[in-house]
Amino acid sequence: MAATESPASVNGEYDPTTDKARKAKSNDPGWKYGYWANLQDRNEVTCILCGIPQKGGIKRLKQHLAGGYADAKLCESKRLTTKGNERLLGTKQEKEAIVPR
Repeated sequence: MAATESPASVNGEYDPTTDKARKAKSNDPGWKYGYWANLQDRNEVTCILCGIPQKGGIKRLKQHLAGGYADAKLCESKRLTTKGNERLLGTKQEKEAIVPR
């Protein structure tokens, strides 16, 4: 950065979707599609694809992306394919192996 240039946050070029402080230090694939818009409320994760905030953490965001859940509104973006959803939530065999208590 030259002496006359301002940092990106001063120029208005700041993008919260790429800020590492706004994503959990987790290997969960859901963090590829969401971030914390408000660092004070880590229960609310915002979808990168459509911009809709989801209360309920990364689990609710993944339900939002996959669809078919009453708890979360379906993501309006058509960028995720069925294979992407399977990778995000796990395979069918893994889902069927989980027995509810």
